Amino acid sequence: MEYTSTDKMAIFQPIKLGTMELKNRIGIGPYGSHPSDPDGCPNDLTVEYYRQLAQSGVGYI
Repeated sequence: MEYTSTDKMAIFQPIKLGTMELKNRIGIGPYGSHPSDPDGCPNDLTVEYYRQLAQSGVGYI
């Protein structure tokens, strides 16, 4: 299969998932690289990390 430059750019196009409209198709799954509180809840560092990801252009987490 041969891809054109417009095929590759689809990742930057908006997409609707259910009731959510995402600004692009770039996503990142949550993973355990950041510490949490002893009770397992995310701490301020974890919240800040995901906030920065969301502001940097990741379409969904």
